[in-house]
Amino acid sequence: MSISSTGDSTTVTGVTIGDSLTAHRVYTDQAIIQCCNPVIHEEGAGGNTLPIINARFTDATDYNPDFIVIQGGTNDTQAADPNASMQAAVEAMVGKTLAASATPVLVKVCPLGVSSYNVTRQGYIDTHNTWLVSYCSTNGYELADTDDPLRDGVTNKLADDYDSGDGIHLSTSGYVKMGKLVAAAIQSAGTW
Repeated sequence: MSISSTGDSTTVTGVTIGDSLTAHRVYTDQAIIQCCNPVIHEEGAGGNTLPIINARFTDATDYNPDFIVIQGGTNDTQAADPNASMQAAVEAMVGKTLAASATPVLVKVCPLGVSSYNVTRQGYIDTHNTWLVSYCSTNGYELADTDDPLRDGVTNKLADDYDSGDGIHLSTSGYVKMGKLVAAAIQSAGTW
């Protein structure tokens, strides 16, 4: 599904690629509203792991975008010790983004909510998010922090206001919050 918003003669083109958290209209609308009036193509697909997203990455590069938002990881945490494959997939997608002369914008994995919370899965998410901070800092890439701002300060899980009820997907207010965080990272990444 493509979601587009037309701009002027200096239109910026962007792609969001990832799992089901990326395939939500409210999230993409926030990127359109908050950022540089870009044309946004949404390439989120439910159930995708980072290696699967990497395998279909031409879904993003075929648009010849100015930036690509890379998001995923929640589905990966259902496997045992997924972090090496998650990291390799992110590095490969960043390489493909740069080869396409686009700017990568990476996104942390959101925390799990009460109904899906599992200490092991959340540990994988926390490990991956820590690696993303280091990787982006070392390489100068923008990273949208969609972890800490979405957590409940007491339970340290996905805040109820941002949880759709299944502990994984976000509510409308959660997608709005995430969209604004990603839009800020897009703006920081570019000169558009």
